[in-house]
Amino acid sequence: MERVTPTSPSSEKDDFYRSLVSRCASTIVATLGEGSLEAILMIGAPARSEATVVETAEGLYSLSDIDLICVLPPSKEPSALARTLVARVLRLNDELADACSGVDASLKTRGDLAVPQPLISNYEMLRSPVVVWGDESIVAGLPEPDIDRIPAHESLTLFHNRIVEEVLLYPEVRRADSDPWTSLSILYRTAKLALDTVTAVLFLRGAVPEGYRERVAAFLRHLEDSPELAPLGAALEDSPGELGVWADFKAGGELDALVDRLGGSRASDDLARVARDAWYRHVEFAAAAWRAILGNVLGRNLLDADLATVVRAYGRLETPARSAARAIKALRSDAGLLSRRRVLGRCAFASPRLLAYVTAVLTYLGTRDTADQAWIDSAILSYCPFELPTDAASLDREALRDAIIERLARYHESVLLGRATGGDR
Repeated sequence: MERVTPTSPSSEKDDFYRSLVSRCASTIVATLGEGSLEAILMIGAPARSEATVVETAEGLYSLSDIDLICVLPPSKEPSALARTLVARVLRLNDELADACSGVDASLKTRGDLAVPQPLISNYEMLRSPVVVWGDESIVAGLPEPDIDRIPAHESLTLFHNRIVEEVLLYPEVRRADSDPWTSLSILYRTAKLALDTVTAVLFLRGAVPEGYRERVAAFLRHLEDSPELAPLGAALEDSPGELGVWADFKAGGELDALVDRLGGSRASDDLARVARDAWYRHVEFAAAAWRAILGNVLGRNLLDADLATVVRAYGRLETPARSAARAIKALRSDAGLLSRRRVLGRCAFASPRLLAYVTAVLTYLGTRDTADQAWIDSAILSYCPFELPTDAASLDREALRDAIIERLARYHESVLLGRATGGDR
């Protein structure tokens, strides 16, 4: 069933992205069978006509993922179809690697959609889904998302997801060379960091426009009207208008305008420089936003607090019972990278989310020299529940940080996401 809903402001890019979505939907229907599906929904920014499709030397390429939800009839159990779908989506990712950054598909029943948990991800999903195959009435029957039900800590979760992604990208940033694909990846991740930081703050304010451009405009108004957010404005230095160009890039792949605004060109070496400099600059913006979001969740002003106080404040989010239960889960992981002594000795840091977040922030802020540098390096080693490489003592600062980030990546995969990581290394 063909759908004509736009996915991008540009007709050429729209046709390109829509053809990818159509191919994915057809493949899923052929894999699971029409009788196993009521509809396939496209969600995320492309469902709002904001796909990041860029022009490259090899042609159009979508930096935006293709995010689909397969809605099952009442007679079907998601668990019975999950393995088949996952295997086919993995092959689909390989088949489309030259055209887009990734494909993701999940299975849900109408019941799952009718009673969603109060999460930012569900709120974003319910406000603008598009039926790309099947029964169009499903969208009409979805509940209206209620922003007032979303707890403040959801903004922290959204920001946590972005900061972990950025930390795992750091080795690529530090070694960014003339490979244009690496530069595009860095720019796209930076756009996600900047705009999801804006989104996280807006959710705390209780009003989030649908489009990225509108979100940036609302955020800038908050900066003007709220003196307590002054450190966020200061973190943007003298270029708050840059956020609007990031929105244009994320919403429509406007790469030339972005690179020009950042003072560079699309020449390979220059693009790498621009991408690296922009990433570092928005690290500082994100660090200030982290303090604002965490402070809002805890009811404290942390914008001017020292870093040690901020990290200790984060520990207040964990209860002893949750920490102990998660310590047991971490100890049962077969990833072969956890230090039993450190996990047992620091149950207060046993939450997968807390461990990943604190480690990420410390590593993240440690990528540049700061007044807190010595404390940061010490805290990274204290809070990491990982066994470090046997040659860690002989590594220089950058090499040690890369080793820590590699361990964080594996911890993120094995404990937070439950994926096999291939044992110790």
